[in-house]
Amino acid sequence: MFLFCSLYGCYFSLAATGQNLNLVSPITISMPNNPVANTDDWGKGAQPFVITAKKNTPNELQSWMLVTIKKGGSKVCGSNTPQTAPEVYFDVPLKTWVGSTAVSLLGNACILPPGDYELCVQFYLKDRRTIIGENCKSFTIKETKAESFFPPPNMLPENNKIFTAQEINAPVNFRWR
Repeated sequence: MFLFCSLYGCYFSLAATGQNLNLVSPITISMPNNPVANTDDWGKGAQPFVITAKKNTPNELQSWMLVTIKKGGSKVCGSNTPQTAPEVYFDVPLKTWVGSTAVSLLGNACILPPGDYELCVQFYLKDRRTIIGENCKSFTIKETKAESFFPPPNMLPENNKIFTAQEINAPVNFRWR
């Protein structure tokens, strides 16, 4: 690691890659344990999807944020890569993304089949290889059962009623159970 300080602030560079420096920690992910299958809908409802991250440095911090959904360790949702992840500038100690803003960090919406998943959030330095913070949260998409709906049975007029000429000219009353 190389550290250089001047009147304008301190700067550092890293020769090692692939290590986690925890410059962004803790990272909290709030979402239902059993969210709906369509990630576009995670930004709606009573319990929205929320990501919160805290920087662990007194200086401002420039980073890139990658949000993905994994199943069995393999990415199944999220079009971003470390090279295309959105930039996050920590000019305040704590950043929060809520609802549709948090969902947009995936890069694309997905409809997930039933199963167990992990939503992972990673922050990278400018080299896009050095992870400076990460956290994952497990969740399950449950099988949805199709509900059967039937119309209420009619009481009046009776089923298959044949109207006489006189009845057809009178008002017809309809009643259902």
